[in-house]
Formats: sequence, structure tokens, C-alpha cells
Amino acid sequence: MKNLKLAFVAVFLFAVGCADAPPVTQSHEIVEFKIEADRVDCEGVAPMRCLIVNGQLFYDGIEGYIHTDGVAQNICVRRVKRTPPI
Repeated sequence: MKNLKLAFVAVFLFAVGCADAPPVTQSHEIVEFKIEADRVDCEGVAPMRCLIVNGQLFYDGIEGYIHTDGVAQNICVRRVKRTPPI
């Protein structure tokens, strides 16, 4: 039953997509990320586990997103331009 609920949530999130995202301004843009179900071994500064986002290794975290192994997700992310120093 739990897997059915997770599948429903994943399908619902996929169907909704970025449609409800706030309008884009000059200081940020809305980007859709397709996150694969499982992390993979990768190496940054040290060996670690990376997400696969839009078909590429993703070494960093995504603020506000908690990954559940075995569950693929499509999420909308607000990419904000920051002024130096960061």
C-alpha cells in the first residue's frame, strides 16, 4: 500500500510539473529537474554518493529536497542569482 501511495504522489507531481511555479524574474529562473531513483557512487573531494539529475551526476544538495532511494522525482527548482561574495 505504501508503494502505491508513493507511486500516486510521484505521478501527481509529474503531472503538475512546473505549471504552478511563480513567474520568472531577472533574479531567478524556474528549472525542472528529473531525479533518478537511485544514487550512484561518484567522487568529488572524496568518494561519495551522487544524484543523477537530468542524466548527469549532481554532486551538491538541493535546498528543501530530501531524496528517497528507489523513488524517481520530477521537481521544480527556483535557481536564484546571488551577488558576490557567496
